[in-house]
Amino acid sequence: MQHPLVATTTDKLQLVGKKEIVSSLLHDLDAISVRDENSMKVIEELTGKTPWLHVDPVLMFDYNQFIPDKFNRNEYIIVYTYPGRITDKKEISSIRNFAKSKELKLISIGHYFSWCDEVVIPTPFEVLAYFRGASYIITDTFHGSVFSIKFNKEFCTIVRDMNSNKLVSLLKQFKLENRIVTDMNKMQKILETPIDYAGVNKIIMEETKRSITYLTQNIR
Repeated sequence: MQHPLVATTTDKLQLVGKKEIVSSLLHDLDAISVRDENSMKVIEELTGKTPWLHVDPVLMFDYNQFIPDKFNRNEYIIVYTYPGRITDKKEISSIRNFAKSKELKLISIGHYFSWCDEVVIPTPFEVLAYFRGASYIITDTFHGSVFSIKFNKEFCTIVRDMNSNKLVSLLKQFKLENRIVTDMNKMQKILETPIDYAGVNKIIMEETKRSITYLTQNIR
């Protein structure tokens, strides 16, 4: 059975009988922008036009004014995933061994996992506080990667078939393909390799300006 989060394609839209209506509705739009290369390909196939490719909106906005100032936690590692994702014994063992080597607590946000030390159920802005305060971040999600980049954290992204298009596209945007984990034996080395965030932040700044220009020109 195919996982429901596998990327959308025109073939899948055709299979469920929605290709024509989606194409028709898209043709009614004056401007279209997307945040990943797979979506760009789908839009091109449905409309014959190339949409704008922008960074995720989370990267454009400064949330610091909303993030709680009083956030006192000891050093920790965030595990940001969904139930049913990290179940492989090798993955769990690698994550736990890394945390042990750093003498850091594993904190899961939003979901209970018996192999993590703690689960927290924070408010949306508290989630950002946890990411901002983390020593390392291990994730297999799009926004887990986005939050890591936003707060300039040392992180790794476990890429799976179900979301490889979005994740690889995101990391390529910021020249961070070296944060992709496909072999858990290499996870620790990836996490311990510092990221040059000067270059990443320059890309974010340039893309933010480009996105704002796009919005001001197309929102009436």
